Amino acid sequence: MPLVAFNGGHMTVHVFPELCYISADVFNCKENATPESFFNSFRNYFNPEMTKTTLLKRGDFCSDSNIKTKLLD
Repeated sequence: MPLVAFNGGHMTVHVFPELCYISADVFNCKENATPESFFNSFRNYFNPEMTKTTLLKRGDFCSDSNIKTKLLD
């Protein structure tokens, strides 16, 4: 599983040649991120027959309560 780290995030690529399947996970913590440009480049490079993109916007990272470790009893 290749891992690429970049300023503000990382990407992992999962390759399953026996299934002719590639999956990429991109995590970007920048507020002005443009994941569409990455996905378009990815599609242009691999030229897949089918694609599915799921975009998840995470919580408000500017709030300390969202990034601090919480201790469990």
